[in-house]
Amino acid sequence: MNTQQRRLKRGTFREQPLAQREEAEFRSLFENAAAGLFRKSRSGGFLLVNTALARMFGYPTPDAFLAESKEAGHSLFADPQAFAAMVHKLLTHGVVNNAELRIIPRTPEGARPAAAAEWIAVTARAVYTSKGSIRHFEGTVTDITRCKTARMRAAQLQEQLEQARSLECAGVLARALAEDIGGLLEPIVQQTQSALNTLPAHSPAHTALDQALTASTEARGQLYRMLEFCRELEPPQVPVSFTAVVKECLRTLRGKNQDEKDGEAVPVKITADLDAREDVVKGNARLLRRAVCALVKYAADSCSGRTGPAMTLRLRTIDMETAAAAAHPPHTRTLPAGRHICLTFSGSGAHALPQGCTACPPWSTHGKPSLAMVQGIVKLHNGILCQGPDEGGVATLCLYLPALGVADSARTAAGPAPRLGSERILVVDTDHSERNQWRALLGPLGYRMETRPGPVEGLRLFMESPESFDLVITAYAMPQLNGLEFARTLTGIRPDIPVALCLSAHDTVTPDSACAAGACRLARKPLDGAARTRLVELMLSRNTDKTAGQRSWPRFSS
Repeated sequence: MNTQQRRLKRGTFREQPLAQREEAEFRSLFENAAAGLFRKSRSGGFLLVNTALARMFGYPTPDAFLAESKEAGHSLFADPQAFAAMVHKLLTHGVVNNAELRIIPRTPEGARPAAAAEWIAVTARAVYTSKGSIRHFEGTVTDITRCKTARMRAAQLQEQLEQARSLECAGVLARALAEDIGGLLEPIVQQTQSALNTLPAHSPAHTALDQALTASTEARGQLYRMLEFCRELEPPQVPVSFTAVVKECLRTLRGKNQDEKDGEAVPVKITADLDAREDVVKGNARLLRRAVCALVKYAADSCSGRTGPAMTLRLRTIDMETAAAAAHPPHTRTLPAGRHICLTFSGSGAHALPQGCTACPPWSTHGKPSLAMVQGIVKLHNGILCQGPDEGGVATLCLYLPALGVADSARTAAGPAPRLGSERILVVDTDHSERNQWRALLGPLGYRMETRPGPVEGLRLFMESPESFDLVITAYAMPQLNGLEFARTLTGIRPDIPVALCLSAHDTVTPDSACAAGACRLARKPLDGAARTRLVELMLSRNTDKTAGQRSWPRFSS
């Protein structure tokens, strides 16, 4: 192009009418706007849209959007009623501000376009003619997908927070009720025990009172477990074979053990595939059994099938550091690296387990038990409970627990053998079963056991020969004298006598008050065999302070 031609072109541009230049600038502004712009007829069809709006709906160009929107109609929106309400408001008031609508983006290849929106905010107005009738509608559209997703997530978190607060309030209420009921049970246990001591063994009332005492003792244990669930008391955790826990639950739920009182058969056929290389976890066997039994019942209630309901349990060991871990649910990403035990529940039928489960308590489905208690036990063991991937159209429920290393579990399990001794130990407790457990455990180890049902009898025996006793184990709740008063009386007679104080679930004794009364150590009931032997070993392994000429014992609290 020569110089003359360039001059002619510039002259032609300068000679263009002003209206054409303004129209070109307006069209450029309309097409390149970041927000979606539209003009819509009163009958409902789109007259004009820009590129941004077409891309929000998944169309590459405005022409493609206009061509298909005439046939699509209200199918562009996921909620036609919300769209109709917005149009009605436009017709009535003539203006709409930030009306939120969920759209259905165009997906010709079956995949969602990258630039497509899911939620939009529409601000529109009606344009009127000189006679006052509506000519058309025009407005702007903004992509609010990220903002809407964030608000929905915030609402979900708020709901979870409210649920957590409700569970916390329920825990506080359960703790208060447990303490009140425990206070009512204590005199029942004491008076029943006193009546048993005065009645002869052949008396007809002896059997009835013994059954009442057993039931009252079991009720106290239930109160302890309630406080344990409320996190008032942390249950002891030791290496546990998870395979053995699952097998014991299945043996009970299948109804094979008819002699067991807690045997409850489930109306499904259970197939177990328990193949875990490292099945040892650190936890509480009783709580784990309760969680697994509840999950089996929950999954069994959700099973359905034409040929009869069936359920499959699979136990595997997975390594979260390997690539295979990517096949597990997204919730497993929160688990620490290392090996984990995975217990999978799957059942027959299209709806074997409730759809849409998350890892947030409390789970509940209409007509099915709540899994809030299971979720609390799982969290206590640093695990997660979540909806797993579908297996052939069947939903699954997965339980993940951190596996204890082979070396760690072997080293923990192979602890030192119980200490043998010949010391004389006095046990004072109103609970007949507690005294029998102490005698049955420590007697074969060589200890000389003396047991008394009350503080008066125990004090009378102790005063006969104070120097002959090496250890006194006493309960707190007793008639005439409680554990603190009994310990204070013993140390007044012999200051160096070690006294261990065993507390029930509802007993509130601080270490300072126990130390002031002369008790060297506190322990929470119920105590298993390992806890009892450890308590005795720690109490008897006292050191002698040669400079002061006095004995001292380690002090601890429950």
